[in-house]
Amino acid sequence: CIPLVGQHSFILIRFLGALCCYEAARTTRRKRKLHKIAKANQTILEEFCQKGVCNSRHYLELIKAEEASFEGNTTGAQKVYEDAIRLSGRSGFIHIQALANERLGNMQERIGEKD
Repeated sequence: CIPLVGQHSFILIRFLGALCCYEAARTTRRKRKLHKIAKANQTILEEFCQKGVCNSRHYLELIKAEEASFEGNTTGAQKVYEDAIRLSGRSGFIHIQALANERLGNMQERIGEKD
């Protein structure tokens, strides 16, 4: 785990940027452009995780779930959402855990799942 002083804000901005782009891509006609921006932010998060930066993995898992959901892979998305929920909770990021639960619920509602 590599702590980077002052980098949490940068990671959070990339996370929120990707999250917002995936959601906006679902509701606008600019799907391709928004997906490209989301992927660019996701790539940066992946680089931070590969370098071992502390407290970035749970963000990446939630974005991976959003990507899978956006691409229509609901089975894969379900698993990754659940991973993001567990990882966020274990890391003490209960606000991200709650967000991951909400995003999972939104996906289930979109596909008509009742559980």
